[in-house]
Amino acid sequence: MNFSRLIMFVFDKNEGTFNNWNSLGTWNYGLLETKYELSAQTKAALDNLKNKYPDKRELAEQVYKFMQSRTRYVGIQLGIGGLKPFSPEIVDKVGYGDCKALSYYTKALLAYVGIHSEYTVIGVNGRKILFNTFPSINQMNHAILCVPFETDSVWLECTSQTAPFNHLFEGSTGRKALLVTEHGGKIVTTYEPVENKKANKILLKLNGQGALNCDVESSQTGSFYDDDFGMLQLSDKELRERILKESAISDISLQTATVSQNEKAQELNVKRSFVSSSIVSKAGNRMFIDMSPFGSMSKVVAQRTARRNPVDVDENCCYYDEITLQLPEGFSVDHSPEAKTISSEFGSYVTNIEVNGKELTIKQTLKLNKSIYPKEKYPDFIAFLNSIADANKGKVIVKM
Repeated sequence: MNFSRLIMFVFDKNEGTFNNWNSLGTWNYGLLETKYELSAQTKAALDNLKNKYPDKRELAEQVYKFMQSRTRYVGIQLGIGGLKPFSPEIVDKVGYGDCKALSYYTKALLAYVGIHSEYTVIGVNGRKILFNTFPSINQMNHAILCVPFETDSVWLECTSQTAPFNHLFEGSTGRKALLVTEHGGKIVTTYEPVENKKANKILLKLNGQGALNCDVESSQTGSFYDDDFGMLQLSDKELRERILKESAISDISLQTATVSQNEKAQELNVKRSFVSSSIVSKAGNRMFIDMSPFGSMSKVVAQRTARRNPVDVDENCCYYDEITLQLPEGFSVDHSPEAKTISSEFGSYVTNIEVNGKELTIKQTLKLNKSIYPKEKYPDFIAFLNSIADANKGKVIVKM
């Protein structure tokens, strides 16, 4: 679609044109304060990093971490302040700024050590750049930084004190963005998001009294990483409270809880161990163990009576659970759930079950397909989810 027009505008005494993205980028570049002076302390720290890390990419990562360690985010959206970043000199003194100021400050730090980068504006969440030939300020509401290297570009989210190097959060990936360069604006696309996957590895040890000792390890990438990224900032007490609140098991006695991240893999890892007795019931010489609380899809979804809009599954995602049950001496598996395969246009669900002596392992994979489905298919979509929830309701019967 081609929108050909020339529109001149003035915003807070700053003149510009909307005739193309290049001219809009020129106007944005004119908002950047080019005369600034970093403090002697900051320069000394950067000189030390430059001497210590000769590799440009590694140096860029260390400068990014340096910025994160000494700044925090404060939103500035009033008047021209919603478009014009603070001078790097101001951020260097006060240690805070909004997305624009922190991105431009990081650009200044990188420039000092000889690394070129481009201030970049992008639309996130409800906004996005839709047309290459239709420039407007309202399509963008966030600033990030692009660091081009010979073989690829690194993208930096400068508002987070803990985000990994070259990580954009959900809503910034796979989107058009405007590079603001000295030669004008240039439309580019940020990198595609990594796989949205949540994998749970669960070890259940049954004791003779009917209690389960549970060790759960979860690894999360893609949007699952972003959704729970805030857990890294929680205190030990807050982490325990969150795990207890979100638990599908009512009586857990939480023993340990930790959260960490693998920055290179951009993976969040949550570990917890607890004891529970409520999911085990006894009848004669049998124990019945409810496995549904450990599945990723165990709750039945209620269907609303009417659907006015299409069903939008906005991303592909994968859930994987590996549940291992270990029995004590004198106990054996009397019955296990059936392996099942469910497939539809919405996705797939597959379970495999193995019994090896006193150990039972359930492996289940749920995949949801990215698509927009007509509202008429809403009942079928709910039926698909509920068939998976029903498949997760199986119990393991143990003979004592």
